[in-house]
Amino acid sequence: MRTLLPVFFAFTFLIAGKAAAQDFTNMVCTAKVEAPREVDASTATGLIGDILVICSGGTPTPSGQPVPRVSFELNTVPGLTITSRNLNLPGFNQYVDALLFVNDPSSQKQTLCMPQREQAIDSCPGSSIGAGDGKGTYDPAFNPNGPRRGNAWLGQAFNRKLTFSNIPFDPAGTGAETTFRLTGVRVNAAQMGVQDGERKEIAAELKMLFERVNQRIFESSLRGPAIVSNSIGFTIQNPLTLYQCEAANPGLLANTDLVEEFKIITANFAEEYGRSFGGSPLITPSAGNEFHGNPLYVHRGFYRRAQPPQWPVETGAIDGATELTMQFDNVPDGAQLFAERFFGNSARGELATDSPSAARFVRVPVVGGRADVRWIVTEANSDQRETLSPRIAVAYRANEPALGTFSVKGYGAPVNAYPRGLVPRFVAPNPHDRARAGIAAASINNCAQRNTVIPRLAVTTGFLPVGFSQQGNPPDSGKFYFFADGAPINGIRIEGPTANWLRVTPNSSRTPATMDLKVNPDPPANNLRAALLDSGSYTATFRILGEGIGAATINVPLNVGPPGPHLTRWGVTNAASYESEAVAPGEALTLFGERFGPDTLATAQISEGKFSTMIGETRVLFDGVAAPMIYAARGQLSAIAPFGLAGKAGTQIQIEYRGVRSPAVSVPVVAAAPGVLTADASGAGKAAALNQDNSFNSVVGALPAEFVVFFGIGGPATDVMGRDGEIYQAPLPRFTGPVAVFLDGVEVPAADIAYIGPAPSLVQGVWQANVRLPANAPRNGTMQIQFRFGNALTQPGVTVSVR
Repeated sequence: MRTLLPVFFAFTFLIAGKAAAQDFTNMVCTAKVEAPREVDASTATGLIGDILVICSGGTPTPSGQPVPRVSFELNTVPGLTITSRNLNLPGFNQYVDALLFVNDPSSQKQTLCMPQREQAIDSCPGSSIGAGDGKGTYDPAFNPNGPRRGNAWLGQAFNRKLTFSNIPFDPAGTGAETTFRLTGVRVNAAQMGVQDGERKEIAAELKMLFERVNQRIFESSLRGPAIVSNSIGFTIQNPLTLYQCEAANPGLLANTDLVEEFKIITANFAEEYGRSFGGSPLITPSAGNEFHGNPLYVHRGFYRRAQPPQWPVETGAIDGATELTMQFDNVPDGAQLFAERFFGNSARGELATDSPSAARFVRVPVVGGRADVRWIVTEANSDQRETLSPRIAVAYRANEPALGTFSVKGYGAPVNAYPRGLVPRFVAPNPHDRARAGIAAASINNCAQRNTVIPRLAVTTGFLPVGFSQQGNPPDSGKFYFFADGAPINGIRIEGPTANWLRVTPNSSRTPATMDLKVNPDPPANNLRAALLDSGSYTATFRILGEGIGAATINVPLNVGPPGPHLTRWGVTNAASYESEAVAPGEALTLFGERFGPDTLATAQISEGKFSTMIGETRVLFDGVAAPMIYAARGQLSAIAPFGLAGKAGTQIQIEYRGVRSPAVSVPVVAAAPGVLTADASGAGKAAALNQDNSFNSVVGALPAEFVVFFGIGGPATDVMGRDGEIYQAPLPRFTGPVAVFLDGVEVPAADIAYIGPAPSLVQGVWQANVRLPANAPRNGTMQIQFRFGNALTQPGVTVSVR
């Protein structure tokens, strides 16, 4: 594994040898992180800290001569997807709002330019001509009424790589410096898989290339652009003990204006650093980034303070606010939940609901004992840590509810980064969220228990028993909640546990008290992965003691299985784009993980016109249904999601290798998750397309006005439901719903789309589009191609070649 360097370490390369041009001889460059950022572990749009590159020496470009051009390539470690906002401008869809500044300008000297298109921006004419003083890209003696030289440049994002191309770099010369600042870089921090209480470091690898000869000028490995941790804490302020024979606020059924506060559960969502809730309101609210007509307080990075008048978009903004979710489980039959609609003081929140009621509390649907409640943070202060405390009311008629204890988990994460709109109803939690805690919320007891003083123990649903595979990831921490009927109990302490693989930590000596359970504590106490336990079933016990009560004995079962396959939520990706947000019926997927697949690549097996569901002793199961396989190799496979997922909200995915299955991961299901297949299978660059004469477009471009055949996966539903693993045959089904094609951001007329639908003679789930290029297509160049099915858009950065 590549060794990374300490935080703030300036990794320096001397430009040696004669391969580089004379302009960069004897130049020294260093790179460093200016200030690490704290990033929410559940966000898909975490803003990392600025990276500075400082270069000194070299030979300034002579006056009147073209300034040399360089490019920067940034990769995050470990390979997180770049999620800086795609600007979606006509002809520039591959550009995002991450920026590179030359000479680290002040707010009055920012002039935004676009790589390779600076001639179209009037404010950048001087950025490519030297003056003999190393200031060809930026003039400190800036004259606002004179020529302006561009110093802010947009980047291009291709999955896990961010590139800044065609950047003018006039070496400063002896005794002077040129500074580059990379800012506004966002990554999918949820791919880190950070557990409660953990902190993980994001690293970065940076290269600078001299474009004329593709000569590497320097490269740097940096640690600490961001530290990832769970940023919103969750606790229950007042767990309830209710009795079956007594109605809990019976008037609530007719009137939701609550008055009996003691029947209310209060949750605390607390910022663990000042930006968790957001902070800056959107400058111009628009559809998808406002809530009930009010601007949201969003997560924002760099704000461009000096905007060229011809630049039509805001950069550095995230079009969505923070979302808070409470997930209730095991709600007894007959119990009803009502959520507070508005809450907060300095920070404020509002219930995500389309209910027309003006009451303070709104009824929450409970289905199968499960209820999900979502709030949107509508106001926050990024300069201080704040706490939001929404409330849930419990109501029921006397003698109607079933007995039982129900629990709640808390979530906190930004709403999706892109302007897809908020969901004004109760829905399942955001897939990027992670539960911060599971604590008993309320218990409905038999009335005979009112006079007892025996403590009752509530356990978070689903935590026990603990499952563990040798060589697998340690189990997540669990949490017990211990409370007493009647007066509080003091002197709470733990006796045991009886096995060294279990650690129990009480968080209070007085009820109500929480206790953290950790299986496989960190060395040197124990390390299950050091094979201290063989496969089998184990039980450890511990006792809870307190003043004036008998000891309560708790059993913690542990099941240790043999090493098996391992898959994470973010290892499930679109086989064309490698995006990992959701799956669609019939979508070809690439799955990444550990401990599965043959050492030698095994490819699809077709029998009687149908793809096999097992290759190399490896299968993929969706809700227990085996999927058609395309290939399998060590740690990687490709399969086609079953068409039977249509209509589902989510699916449980498992990998099975030699009869052993991985733990299931939950992935949302959407109607379409399209991706365009590319020639090098990278998800970006030249499309895997055929010209009108059946030649490969990636080798020889098409002529203007000719047809090009594109291929993709993850398309929309068809009028006849697909059949898993079978080959498309005539008559072909047809796509349902609207479709559109874009070349360089301009929609292609319907007359120039000869066909778009299932691909004849290919496995079901693959689609084909025959598109005519415009007569004015740029000769000897490329055009970006994107397809839209309903609201789903294929990945940016895929191009078609024109000759």
